[in-house]
Amino acid sequence: MRTVRGGKKQGTFLTDCGRKLIAEYEINKSYLDELMADEVSWENLGVKLSARNRLLGKIVEIEKGDVACKIKIEVEPSVLTSLITAEAAESLDLSEGDKVFAIIKSTEVLVGKPSGTVESKNE
Repeated sequence: MRTVRGGKKQGTFLTDCGRKLIAEYEINKSYLDELMADEVSWENLGVKLSARNRLLGKIVEIEKGDVACKIKIEVEPSVLTSLITAEAAESLDLSEGDKVFAIIKSTEVLVGKPSGTVESKNE
């Protein structure tokens, strides 16, 4: 940074080196934002998922929309439904009958409470 005192052109200004550093930061930030948004790229980096949150299943139905796709995955004895972007479905080249993993993220698990009294096993 460079500071100029007094006169009409007073103030603090970035040097050429400072501007280059900010430009490089923006390029790297953009790259990392794209990388973080692409869940498949995590596997390419060698990130392993726990068995607790990864269930093997088979796609039994795909409802394609312009923006999103609803993917129904048979995981015995149930069927899970996942909502993903149409772009992600196309990128993964998903088709009915494909074997896939249903990956459960804690931020995406919904909790429901049945009507009536439910006894806790911890009591």
